[in-house]
Amino acid sequence: MTTLPLSRSGKEALDVAATVARKAGEILKAHFREDRQVQYKGRANIVTDMDLRVENSLKSLLQSEYPDHSIFSEESEPISGDSDYAWILDPLDGTNNYSFGIPFFSTVITLTKGEDVLLGIVYDPLRDELFSARKGKGAFLNNHPISVSRKTTVQESLIGLDLGYVDEKGKK
Repeated sequence: MTTLPLSRSGKEALDVAATVARKAGEILKAHFREDRQVQYKGRANIVTDMDLRVENSLKSLLQSEYPDHSIFSEESEPISGDSDYAWILDPLDGTNNYSFGIPFFSTVITLTKGEDVLLGIVYDPLRDELFSARKGKGAFLNNHPISVSRKTTVQESLIGLDLGYVDEKGKK
């Protein structure tokens, strides 16, 4: 069993990640459907003022609890830490949806140690759904265990797919 690192305040990493994700969600929810400042990083790939605001909040909160951990985030340069632990963040997964007022977006937080993924959090603030998983402990939705579908054929399944990014290699 993998032991998760304790924070400065004595909390386990999964609890810290959940708290931090919920705080990010509060910010996103409070400003949902407001006018956005949008920058284009590429074709169909945008970053908004809320991506940056939430990213800064996440990084600040995580650094205060784990000052020796590295932090990698979608919108800014990485923060290098002195330990093998690294947080990987997508502060606003679903930026296009958010910027157009479509209510499907989340905050994503992952903790790794070297190449080993230790935990993951996906928080949807509009539905107050916190998906969490910890290595060796399973996956949960709002602290209730969840599992993969028992469906065995495509005919029995529903698949959601976003083709928002245009990949030149994929066109060939």
